[in-house]
Amino acid sequence: MTLAKKPKPEISTAKDVYEVASQYKLMWWKFKKHRLAMIAGPLLIFMYLVAIFCEFFAPSIINVRYVDHKNAPPSRIHIIDENGRLTAPFMYNTKMTMNRETFHREYMEDKSTKYPIRLFVRGDAYTKWGFLKSNLHLLRHWKACCL
Repeated sequence: MTLAKKPKPEISTAKDVYEVASQYKLMWWKFKKHRLAMIAGPLLIFMYLVAIFCEFFAPSIINVRYVDHKNAPPSRIHIIDENGRLTAPFMYNTKMTMNRETFHREYMEDKSTKYPIRLFVRGDAYTKWGFLKSNLHLLRHWKACCL
């Protein structure tokens, strides 16, 4: 006794294709009709990838403290310098002063020192998923790389 393959049924109309389609194929056809789902699907995949590789995308790791900039607001990224020319992205140095009346720290940009922002730089070491060690970050400013 030999086992012969069953011949595939002849598919002639769209109704026949619909009737013999797998569950996955039916779900994919329904998904493709929904425009918002076609936009949100790749966006959701992108956000999951960023969450999985968050240490790479973060400019510094969570355990590192910069005590000189405690409670400092985020630094602004500039692409136009003080002369009004378009340049590569950079950050100005920040200086902290203590307000004698309110006793609050005030941070001002020091436009005499610029720190360029670079891609794929070595920085703080981190361990990914408990066993992969790396120190590569997507972007950082030069000052943070050399502290």
